[in-house]
Amino acid sequence: MRLVGMVAGALLAGGLASACDSEDSTGGGTGGAAAATFDASECGQCVGQACTTEAEACATDPNCAAYLLCLHQCPLDVLGNVDGDCEAGCPIPASSAAVALVSDYTFCRLDGAGVSCAACGFASILGQQCSASAETNVCWKCEEEKCCDTFHACYDDPVCSQIAPCLQGCALTDAVCEEQCILGNAAGMEFFGPRMSCVFAQCPTECGPVDPCTACIVE
Repeated sequence: MRLVGMVAGALLAGGLASACDSEDSTGGGTGGAAAATFDASECGQCVGQACTTEAEACATDPNCAAYLLCLHQCPLDVLGNVDGDCEAGCPIPASSAAVALVSDYTFCRLDGAGVSCAACGFASILGQQCSASAETNVCWKCEEEKCCDTFHACYDDPVCSQIAPCLQGCALTDAVCEEQCILGNAAGMEFFGPRMSCVFAQCPTECGPVDPCTACIVE
């Protein structure tokens, strides 16, 4: 799928960047005091640095900028990231150009360089303790043996688990459909992003964006 290729490129470019310095994974900011909004939080500040290019591009489009403003004003969840319900309520742009800009920023924040922000509460990508797998598909086997925690976190979440079926329902070249699947299930991206990040970080050969591995990422 086109989406998988886009995410793969973003992950390989920035997904393994060094984590932003943080002593508190709650997004508490200076002195550990809880930040009122995502924009003011330790997580938000880290993402702002990691995804500067995408955020600046979004700000040039009024519709994308409105989405970004809404997101920045959202409260935090218990992990220190954007509250999922608030994020899901932010206005999805009507134009395909604005949707693409929001999608690019979202991919960076949740699938790319933003995943390195420890203050955002993402599951650790490296060093997951997984059991040996008897799976014969090399991609599935790699994910089960190296990304078991991030896989199950997504699979067990009612919103995250709907993202892959939604993507599978899109036509091969329908980028807008794919982007709507992501934006329409924004509350699940806190789990989908780390899952994708782990697969492409830990299994780049086994799960490159080619068959049969493409099916692994979106299944």
